[in-house]
Amino acid sequence: RYIAAASWAGLQRLSPGAMADLAWHAHQTDPTRYAAYFADRQLPMMDHEPCGELNPADAAWLTNSAAAWATLFPHVPPPAYGSHSLGPCCCCADQKIAEDKRIKEEAERRRAAAATARQREAEAKAAAEAERQRARERARLDEAERKAEAASAEAARLTAEAKAREAAEAKEAKLKRAKEAAAKAEEA
Repeated sequence: RYIAAASWAGLQRLSPGAMADLAWHAHQTDPTRYAAYFADRQLPMMDHEPCGELNPADAAWLTNSAAAWATLFPHVPPPAYGSHSLGPCCCCADQKIAEDKRIKEEAERRRAAAATARQREAEAKAAAEAERQRARERARLDEAERKAEAASAEAARLTAEAKAREAAEAKEAKLKRAKEAAAKAEEA
């Protein structure tokens, strides 16, 4: 039908739809026979006109196809893309592949970002724990230093008290000797 409609349409471009697109891909496996098919029938060869993001399907093609079908095949719907039984045309498939790739890349980017975030969180927790450990060690060293200073001060106090006691005892002993000497001198 599409070949008949394309011949009838002449220079007007038609939209081949999913079935013709599928047939075109199948015939491209043997391009020599494909060209011979059109030559044998004295028809212009139907070349593939891919569509896609940079070359979307032309609305005029769809309108031309509807007009050709209404004239030539009044009770048959014109060709359509995205048929559930055939899947999308190649340009729709290319768009789907591109979209799937974009979605996959976005998912991978999000996975990588999440992994990076988890890694940073783990590093931050480790750094915080290391800082807490250093703070505990500083506190332990500060406490040990304070105790050492207190012990040193206590030792100095005790040493001073002992020296003062010794000095007092020596003074008392000297005084006692002087009294004893004075008492002996009085007796004599």
